[in-house]
Amino acid sequence: MKTMKPVHEFDVASIAQEAQSLPPEAWQETKVWSDPNNLAASNIGDYSKKVGMSVVREQDRALVIWHKSPDQRPWWEHPGYRQFDTVPTQWAERCPGTMQILSEHFAEQDKQLVRLYFSKLQPGHQIYPHDDQPFWHDRFDKIIRYGLCVTTNDQCVLTCADDEWHVPAGTLYWMDSYNHVHSAVNFGTTDRIHMYMDVI
Repeated sequence: MKTMKPVHEFDVASIAQEAQSLPPEAWQETKVWSDPNNLAASNIGDYSKKVGMSVVREQDRALVIWHKSPDQRPWWEHPGYRQFDTVPTQWAERCPGTMQILSEHFAEQDKQLVRLYFSKLQPGHQIYPHDDQPFWHDRFDKIIRYGLCVTTNDQCVLTCADDEWHVPAGTLYWMDSYNHVHSAVNFGTTDRIHMYMDVI
């Protein structure tokens, strides 16, 4: 595979337990704007100027390290977002094992976690094709995106460009999501939970 590769293996039992024990209010429904004529349309931007878009159900996210805007502006307009000014959310306290495992792993490589969230894809749902460049605006070239498969079933597939992969549970993987369109499907009967991390 050219756009994804495994880089480490973790015992994710404790991480899965922490993710699954998060209360319902921790999970935020995430929608993506999908153009049926251009499924590669990005899911961040000024959608009011786009024509022919419709909102579809996508994934649920539990934000662990994120961007906090004191004046309630959208996170992508907050100056700190461009400067990697990120802080733990209230849910980080509910995930001490997750925070410790991943922080120690990346610290050993002299890297810093700047964003971390759980992504829960329910049975029969999909993450529509998109790329992540707009998330970090002009700073995306300094970001490395990693994913960690926490729970899965044999009917889950992750796609990035022309690569397709059923990611095994416990696999930490690099994904070139800032330069390539990617998507995911869950055709199984159980939740698929991945954790996504942006690292500098």
